[in-house]
Amino acid sequence: MKFILLLVISLGLSHFLHAQTENESLMKDSVEVMKYVGKANQYIAEIKIDSFYFSVDNVIEICKKNKGKSKFFNLFYFKSNTMKLEIVSQDPEIKKEKALEMALRFRQEIIDKKENDEYYADITLIIAHLYFYLEQYQNTINASSEAYNKGYREFMKRSKHSHSFTTTLAGLLETKGNAENRLYAYHSALVSYQRSLSMFEKLYKNSTSFKQPLVNLHANIADAYTNLYELDSAKRYYQLADSILEYSPKNSTYYAYKSKISGNIGRLYAAKKMYEKSFEYQEKCIEFGKKVFLENDAQWITNYRMYAISLNLLGRTDEALEYLIKSSAIIKKHNNGKNTNDALNHLHFASIYYYDKNDSQKSLEHLQKSLYHICQIFSDSTDIAKNPSIEDTVKYSGHLMNVMRLKAKICDNINTEKHKKIAEETYQMLEQISDKYQFTKCFLPDDFLEYRGNTSIIITEILAYYLRINNKIKAFEMSEKNKYYLLYEKIRQHGQSNNTKMGYKISTSNYLNTVQIQSQLSDNQILLEYARGEDNTYLFAIDKQHFEVFELGIHPDSLEKQIKVYRATLFAPENDTKRVHFKLGTILYQLLISPARKLLKDKKHLIIIPEGELAKLPFETLFEDIPKSAKQLLAEDPRNIFAIAYSSLPYLIKDYQVSYYPSATLIFSDLGRVNVPTTVDFMAFAPIFKNDPETLIQSRGTIQESLKSEEEEVSLSMALLDAEINRSITVMKDGRLEYLKYSQIEVDSITYFFQQKNKKIAIYLDSMATEQNMKAHAGKAKILHFATHGFFNSFNTDKSAIAAYQPKQTIYDESIKNEQAAEDGMLFTDEVFGMWLNADLVVLSSCQGGLGRYVPGEGIMAITRAFLYAGANSMIYSLWKVSDKHTKDLMISFYLNVLAGKDYPEALQLAKIKLLNNNKDDALPRFWAGFVLNWKPE
Repeated sequence: MKFILLLVISLGLSHFLHAQTENESLMKDSVEVMKYVGKANQYIAEIKIDSFYFSVDNVIEICKKNKGKSKFFNLFYFKSNTMKLEIVSQDPEIKKEKALEMALRFRQEIIDKKENDEYYADITLIIAHLYFYLEQYQNTINASSEAYNKGYREFMKRSKHSHSFTTTLAGLLETKGNAENRLYAYHSALVSYQRSLSMFEKLYKNSTSFKQPLVNLHANIADAYTNLYELDSAKRYYQLADSILEYSPKNSTYYAYKSKISGNIGRLYAAKKMYEKSFEYQEKCIEFGKKVFLENDAQWITNYRMYAISLNLLGRTDEALEYLIKSSAIIKKHNNGKNTNDALNHLHFASIYYYDKNDSQKSLEHLQKSLYHICQIFSDSTDIAKNPSIEDTVKYSGHLMNVMRLKAKICDNINTEKHKKIAEETYQMLEQISDKYQFTKCFLPDDFLEYRGNTSIIITEILAYYLRINNKIKAFEMSEKNKYYLLYEKIRQHGQSNNTKMGYKISTSNYLNTVQIQSQLSDNQILLEYARGEDNTYLFAIDKQHFEVFELGIHPDSLEKQIKVYRATLFAPENDTKRVHFKLGTILYQLLISPARKLLKDKKHLIIIPEGELAKLPFETLFEDIPKSAKQLLAEDPRNIFAIAYSSLPYLIKDYQVSYYPSATLIFSDLGRVNVPTTVDFMAFAPIFKNDPETLIQSRGTIQESLKSEEEEVSLSMALLDAEINRSITVMKDGRLEYLKYSQIEVDSITYFFQQKNKKIAIYLDSMATEQNMKAHAGKAKILHFATHGFFNSFNTDKSAIAAYQPKQTIYDESIKNEQAAEDGMLFTDEVFGMWLNADLVVLSSCQGGLGRYVPGEGIMAITRAFLYAGANSMIYSLWKVSDKHTKDLMISFYLNVLAGKDYPEALQLAKIKLLNNNKDDALPRFWAGFVLNWKPE
C-alpha cells in the first residue's frame, strides 16, 4: 500500500502564536492540536494509516469544539478534514462511494457555514478526484468547472495569491482535463491543461526545486496530442516533461514518471507505425516500473496491456497474450466488479484471437465479456447471441461501438444462419447506438467534430453491411443520415439560439427517404450521392423514376489521391500538366459518372451530394473522352498535345447544369424555415483595398498563418505534379491586402443591371465595406454578394475568413464592450456562425471560400458551411484562388443570366460556357471552373 500525500499540513510558529489567548483551556487545546498534527504527518510518512486516522480525528474533534473561537481552530478544522478526506479518497480499504459521501457532506457543511471560496475549491478538488476514480467523468467536469469559476473570482479579488490556493485552482483545471481526456474531448482537455500549466508556471517561476506538476501536465498535454494524431506536438511535450524530470532526485517519484513517460512515447511510436521503436520504449516503461511498483500494483494493469499491444504489433502474439493475462490477473486483485480495464483487455484479447489466431469463437467470447464490463445493467457475459438494450447506460460509448462493430463483423463472416442473425441484430443495435450518441455533449466544436468523425466511420461500416445484404434503401438511409444529422442539428440549434430573429422555427424533421426525394425532383434532374464504405466508394443515383446503387470499385483513399492530382491540373499553367489532365479527366468521369450513364439520358441538371475530397472536385470539368480530332493529332505526334485547345474538350458543363449540396435532405426540406421578407434585392460588399490605410495589425498573424497553410497545400500538389499553382496571384504585399482593381468594375456593372430592372440595391464600396456593416445589414438581402479577398486556414478552420475594409487602427481589446470598437476588418468563420441571414443566394466572389478541413460525415468545414448555418439557401464560392479579372467576367455573365430569368444552376452553366468558349486563355479550367454552386430551390 502506498499513498501520495497531496496536501501536507505545515503550519509554523506564526499560527501557533495566533492561538495565544487569555483562556488557558484554549491554549492547552492548541498545544494538543499541534501534537496530533505532528503525529498525523509522521504516521503518513510511515504509511501507518490507522494511526493517522486516530491522530487526525483527534485534531478534528478538538477544533470542532473550539470552532469560532479563533482563526487557529477554524483553519485547523478545515485543513484536518481536507487532509483526512484526501487520504480516504486514496485508501483501498474504503470504498470510493463512501469517501465521496463523506466529502460531499463536509462540503455541505462549508456551504452552510458560508466559508470562503478557497475552502470550497479545496474540498471540491477532492470531490472531483473521487468522481474521476468512480469514472463519473461528466460529474468530474461539472464539479471542477464550477469550483474553479467560483474560486477564481475569489482569487482575483486578492492582492496576494497564496501558493496553496493557486495550486488548488490549477489542480481543478488539470482534473477537468483528465476527465475530458477520458471522454475523448481531447481539444477541450488541451485547453484545460494549458490553462493549468500557465498557472503552475507562474507559481514556479522563481523556484529552483523540482516541479512535479509541470512534468505531469506536459505528459498529459502530450498524451492528448497523441490521441489527436498530432504526433510531432506530442513528442515535443514528452521531451519537455522528460527534461524537467531530470532535475528530480532519483527516487520512487522519478521512476514512476519515467515509466509513464516511456510508455506514452511508446504509444506515440506505435501510432507512427514505428513498431520496433515503440517496443523499445514499452520495455523501458516496464524496466522503470519495476524500480518503484510492487508486483500487483494497479499501475501494472495499463503497463502490461500496452506492452502486450507492442508485442503483438511485432508479431509476438503468444507473448502478447501472456501479458494481457497478467494485466487481467491484477485487475481481479483490485476489482471483481464491472470495470473499464477488464473491458479494454477483453477487447484486445478478441482482436488478437480474430486477426492473429483466426479463432472467431474465442474472439466472440471475449467480446461478450467486454460488453458485460462496459454496460451498467447488461448481465450476460457468455451468450454471444445477447446484446445490451439501447436503454442501458454505458461508461464509454466509443468502447461500446468498437466492441459491437467487431462482433458484428465476425458474425457476418461466419456462414451459419445463427451467426448471420446475430450480425444483423448487432448491426441494427450499432445503428441505434450511433443514433443515441449522435449528439453526445462535447465541450468544444473541434471535439464535436472529432467525435462525429469516429461515429461516421462506424456508420460507413453499417452502410457497407446493408449493401452486402442488398438492402439498398437502408444503405441510402445510412449515407443520408451520415451527411444530414449534424448539419440539421446545428441549423436547428442555431435557429433556437436566435429564436427571436432567425428565419427558422424548430421542427422535428427527419432525413428524407428515396421516395420523398424522387417526388421533389423534376424530370430533367438526377441526384448523384456519393458515400464511403470500408474499402469501396458507392454512388446512389436517383431520378424521378429510378433508384440505383453502384459500387465504384475504388478505395476511398485511392480516389482522394487521384482527385488531389487532378485538381492540380485544373489550375496549373497551360500545357505543363495537359497530358495528366486529359488522362485523369476521363478516368474520373468513368469512375464517378459512367456507372449512371443510362439514367443521364434526357437529363439537364446533375445534383451532386459529395463525400470527402469529392467536395473539392468541380465535376463540370470531367469529360468522357477527348475528341476524335484530338486523338488523331496525338496519333500523328504526341507533341501535338500542345495544339489541342481546352475549349475543344467535351467538358460535362457543356451538357449539364451542375450544383452541389451537403445533403439531399437539406435541399428538399424547408427545415421549418419561416420566410422573413427581405428589404433589398441585391446587396454587395467590395472593400477594393485601393486605399488600404494601414498595414494589418490585429489580423495579420491569422492571415499569415492562412497563407502558410496554403503554401503547404500547394507544395503537396507540386510534389505530385511539379506544377506551379496560383503563382500569378498575390494576396498580400508589404503587409497590405492586394488591390482588387476589377472588383469595383464587377460590382458597378452588376449594380447597373439590377437598377435597370428596378431592383432594390444596397452597395458598400471601399471604406463602407466594413465588418460592422457586413454584420449589421447582411440579413436584409435576398442576394448577398462579397467581392473581396478570402483566406482558408487549414490549421484552424474557424479562422478562415473574408476580408472587410481594414480599419485605420486596431483598437481591439477584450475589455471593450463596444462591438464596433472590437471589429478587426476580418469576417471569420466563427463570426459568421453568429450572424442571421435570410438570403436566397450568397456569393463569395473571393478566393478559396469552399476550402476547409474534411470531417467524415460532416463534410468540408469551410466558411461556406457557416453561411448555410446562418440562413443562406444557396451559395456560390470558389475552390481555389481566382484572379479578380476572370472573376469579374464570370460574375457579370452570371447575374445577366439571372436577371434574364434563368435559375442559378443554368445561369452559372451559361456563364462558364461563355468563358470556356471565349478565347484560348479563358478556356483554361483554372479561370472558369473554380466557382461552384450549392443550390437549394426556393
